[in-house]
Amino acid sequence: MWMVWVILGLGCNPAVAGSADREAQAEAYRLSEEVDRLVKKGAWSGVERLYISAVKTGAPLSHDTHISGARSSMQRGDARSARSRLLAAYEVERDPATLEWLTTYSRQYTQVTLRADAGAELQVERRHFDQERARVVDRAVELLKTTGQFDGLLPMGRYRVGAFWFTIKEDNEDIKADLRACIKTASCVEPSPP
Repeated sequence: MWMVWVILGLGCNPAVAGSADREAQAEAYRLSEEVDRLVKKGAWSGVERLYISAVKTGAPLSHDTHISGARSSMQRGDARSARSRLLAAYEVERDPATLEWLTTYSRQYTQVTLRADAGAELQVERRHFDQERARVVDRAVELLKTTGQFDGLLPMGRYRVGAFWFTIKEDNEDIKADLRACIKTASCVEPSPP
């Protein structure tokens, strides 16, 4: 019986656990260095892949690594993921520039959840000149069209899916709409503010 306890005890050995933590930290550091190198090259798909791998190590990441992850999210048009990564960066370092970026997201982007039949087309009344915002809208258009769903952040603007119009203003409330039935019957109405 004592042999079982000795064997089980090895799994809880602090030295073994400390070694695993050091390995995770070393791997996270290596991946963060690679992220920095790829950011300088503008290789955003590589930044995204390595950032996700660094997060999976479970080791703490630097403010700059989280900022690089947020920038890679915006390159993909994923504003919600970018905001989440900015929050992680701000938790590591209370940087005023990061807070300003987060404040912009809170005021100028709104959580939107849309359900429609695949093939539905999300249109924006006026195309955004800002490339980051345009990528966010393009991603939403593609997701709604291919999957019939979009669940993420959209920037301020006036949008339409079929006969359903909605407007995102500064400090807007979340928008949720299941448009599967109303698009077919053209009975969609803009959601009223609460």
